[in-house]
Amino acid sequence: MRYVNRQTYAREAIKWFDQFTRLEPWNRDRQQRLRDLGPEPKPEDVDKIMGALWTSVQCSECGEHVEQGVELDTCDTEDGKPVVLCGACVDEAFCLNRMRRGKCHG
Repeated sequence: MRYVNRQTYAREAIKWFDQFTRLEPWNRDRQQRLRDLGPEPKPEDVDKIMGALWTSVQCSECGEHVEQGVELDTCDTEDGKPVVLCGACVDEAFCLNRMRRGKCHG
């Protein structure tokens, strides 16, 4: 489990793209443009190169696009992306767990 935001995904774009480019070498221009952004690229710049919403943080439970979330490393969605929960859904899950254990009353 880890905290993620748009900057998290912007930093990881080049690592992901390095793996992807091995399979599709014709994308080397895009790979170089990502590298040229440096180690702390702006999410907006990554999105321009990779496509809209590349750095988006979307809650897997409620579907909202949020500034930050909690990524669960043990779960994947149907499309292979990690499960991300926004703060409101984390709070709800926490309360549901406490209610199940008799420690929270909704």
